[in-house]
Amino acid sequence: MLRLAAAVAVVCATAAAHAGASYDVSVRVDAEAQRLEGHAHIVVPNDSGAPVAELWLWRFPERFAARSPALNDYNFYWVYPYRFNPGHLRTGAVIVDGRAAPVEVRDHQRAGKGTLLHVALDPPLAPGASATVDVDFSVEVPTRYGPFGCVHGNCTLTGFYPMVAPPGYGLDAMPGRGRYRLSVGVHDTADVVVNGELRALQRGGRLDFDVGDAAGLTLMVGRPRLRQFEKVVRGVRIVYLSPMGRGLPSPPEHVLPYQPANRVDRVLDAAAEAIDLLGELGAPLPAGEEVRI
Repeated sequence: MLRLAAAVAVVCATAAAHAGASYDVSVRVDAEAQRLEGHAHIVVPNDSGAPVAELWLWRFPERFAARSPALNDYNFYWVYPYRFNPGHLRTGAVIVDGRAAPVEVRDHQRAGKGTLLHVALDPPLAPGASATVDVDFSVEVPTRYGPFGCVHGNCTLTGFYPMVAPPGYGLDAMPGRGRYRLSVGVHDTADVVVNGELRALQRGGRLDFDVGDAAGLTLMVGRPRLRQFEKVVRGVRIVYLSPMGRGLPSPPEHVLPYQPANRVDRVLDAAAEAIDLLGELGAPLPAGEEVRI
């Protein structure tokens, strides 16, 4: 079962993204203050076959503006290390093709209050045409584990920018798929990871990433400590970023199976077994593919 779960995760992590909007995002991150300021320049195509009179921008961090009723005394500290604290994404004026557009903050039944920004288009966007959207935004990141949060000066940010719902396909369509360029500036010297690619950045510096086609952006900014480990299996390169080294091997009788001293090779071996399993199932990853963890 572990091999199968890992194989599914590898397939999901390397699946090709569908065509979508083009995002040019610029941010400056202060990991210690748990804040970022940014600007998004988004080219949105209408491939729905019908005129579109509105755009929807997702404000994902607003999902964490209120405490979830699903949190209880048992699971709370698995998510928040100390206490509940909110996350927010604030947006400025939305400029569409050079003109300020009427906007309204809306709620989503499942995502929560204030998680959507409705943008009215006048005139409507014709089939096959594209609209250019510019918007400034700021993000407050909670002290929180998981794919959106900061802990001990290290921030993991998924969905940290306004994401366009594909025009004409409704709000159930997956947002964020498209082509990406990202410019990152930092307040302090930091490790910066964009969709698994690690760079070191000096205080006050800036780096540009041409991410290309992707399902979305994941940005990690934190104190310099990450190391890169690699393994090649069936021509597939596995790259694992970890703040710790391999350490000394522990005899099996001296360590719990889920707490090995050498976690690096355990992760690499799990990914390698997943790739082997895909080969055995007749669905191998192509040689030259890269899996980043």
